[in-house]
Amino acid sequence: MYAMTAAHRSLPLPTYVRVTNRDNGRSAIVRVNDRGPFHDDRLIDLSYAAAVRLGVVGSGTARVRVEAVPGGTPIDGAAPAAAAMAPEEGDLFVQVGAFRRYANAQQMRARIQGADIRGVEVAGATASDGRKLYRVRIGPLADAAEGERILSTLERAGIGPAHVVAE
Repeated sequence: MYAMTAAHRSLPLPTYVRVTNRDNGRSAIVRVNDRGPFHDDRLIDLSYAAAVRLGVVGSGTARVRVEAVPGGTPIDGAAPAAAAMAPEEGDLFVQVGAFRRYANAQQMRARIQGADIRGVEVAGATASDGRKLYRVRIGPLADAAEGERILSTLERAGIGPAHVVAE
């Protein structure tokens, strides 16, 4: 409930979608990681964090537009809120790897740049065991289509596996 997540009946797990509140125009990228929604008249159930971001907490439901990321097929319906609090998330990146050694992350970064891809960064993070990780990411992305183009370029260059992540 503290992450930018959602439940949907038929989308593959995991799938990233952009949910836009049609009443106020606010949108967020969420990860569909569960089945639902849990009421027949709803298209998608949002975590509390996503509901806060979209301004749905007070009303409990809203008219929304859901676009699969990447792909962007719109689906219209209603999204309910859940109940707790979280930080805002939503920028999209292509993540190519996470490494314990900085030198390995730098090697991957150089390999990606050799495939003529710009915007590659090595970002420090903390793993669940408390140790330092170095994530190799491309972005933030302008949109989901840019992510698809980058994933295709990486695949042609034999670099991967890579995936789109929302942060």
